[in-house]
Amino acid sequence: MKRSRKKIILMIGIVMICGLLSRSNVYLFQKVPTYIGDILWAVMMYFICAFLFIKKQNITVLWISLIVCYGIELSQLLQFQWLVYLRTTLLYYLLGTGFLFEDLIWYGLGVGIAYFLDCTMLKRKDDKYE
Repeated sequence: MKRSRKKIILMIGIVMICGLLSRSNVYLFQKVPTYIGDILWAVMMYFICAFLFIKKQNITVLWISLIVCYGIELSQLLQFQWLVYLRTTLLYYLLGTGFLFEDLIWYGLGVGIAYFLDCTMLKRKDDKYE
């Protein structure tokens, strides 16, 4: 079974919108727990990795995604001046600002959810690499 780039781009878009809405002041999303953003961020990172490594097996994409997510979270322990500056720009959404151990748990859950979606919903036998 092959992965479809079109489906991956669609999933990335949906996850980005949900993530931004989860942080918004829209009444419907005010009751959403704060960790949902971390889970959605990890889901998005999985699909970005799936897009970049389109021909890799799902389990390989899972491990790459976990390494990226955990690496970025652990990098928040570093306080290099240039890195602190980057965290004040729009890269804040990618790099975050402070290390939280519990985020590692949410990232694992998010990557696991994305892996499940990739294995089940996003695959068809007749899909081609695009």
